[in-house]
Amino acid sequence: MFHVRVNSELKRRATDALETMGLTAADAVRLLFRRIVVDQAFPLELKVPNAASRRAVAEVEAMVQEDATRYPPNRPPPPSDVSWAAYWRAIQECDAWWKRGPADFSVFPPGKSWVGVIRKLRPSLHRDWADFDETHHKRVLGCASRHDEDWALLGNMFGFAIKPVFGDPTIRREVETIVKGVIDSSDDAFLETVNSAYASLIALPRLGPAVATRLLTLARPDRCVSWNGASSAGLAAYSAQVPQAHPGLNPYGRLLQGIYKHPWFSENPGRFGSPDEEEAWSMRVALLDAFIYTPSTH
Repeated sequence: MFHVRVNSELKRRATDALETMGLTAADAVRLLFRRIVVDQAFPLELKVPNAASRRAVAEVEAMVQEDATRYPPNRPPPPSDVSWAAYWRAIQECDAWWKRGPADFSVFPPGKSWVGVIRKLRPSLHRDWADFDETHHKRVLGCASRHDEDWALLGNMFGFAIKPVFGDPTIRREVETIVKGVIDSSDDAFLETVNSAYASLIALPRLGPAVATRLLTLARPDRCVSWNGASSAGLAAYSAQVPQAHPGLNPYGRLLQGIYKHPWFSENPGRFGSPDEEEAWSMRVALLDAFIYTPSTH
């Protein structure tokens, strides 16, 4: 396994050229190494660089240095007790880190992304769930493989959740009613509503916290976050930074209560600098997952 730092624009242009030849970047590297082994030489003529070559090398090195300053080497931690402006900057840094990081997804499209999966699935929860086909069952519950777009972000249920949610029409209608109640909840009553919704969902047969919070997050990404094995410890630590005060909350309600006390959540920015920022605001709690989630290496 090789990890090679390449300027993003150079990578894009090279990848486009390789695609026209029916090759991937990995194919190109394998061919290069095979030629080296077969020929016992580098497959390109190497010469002492002239002035033009040295300028080109210097330009590439400058581009690499620019990348290093533009893209953080480490994933930013989830912002705590900061304004929305600071949270928005952190989201952009997190997106840049993922695009250079350990997996093939990021915060924003193009490609597999948190924003992409919410953008594509959130509107469907307003529809009649009886109209969902088997493919949509898998997508809503994140049961597709990681190679199938980005459905697995916000929790991959690996197929075990389909029957508990969609196998029995009576249960499916109950889940749908609960989730749509969260969609329609006013902001003032939301914490109480989602606290009750979470309790009702996990009380259903074989429907645990990961499935429940994925559905709630797709329904209201502005106020919910997916809570599963890959994120529970990080989210609990993050939420615990804020004192708890509201009585009668279950664990998920307490988690959200802690999140809601951060200024970035409650501070209305009024105006947005771009459509991306406005969309991120509408998903601001759900996007905490991008700061915390660690993909499996298995």
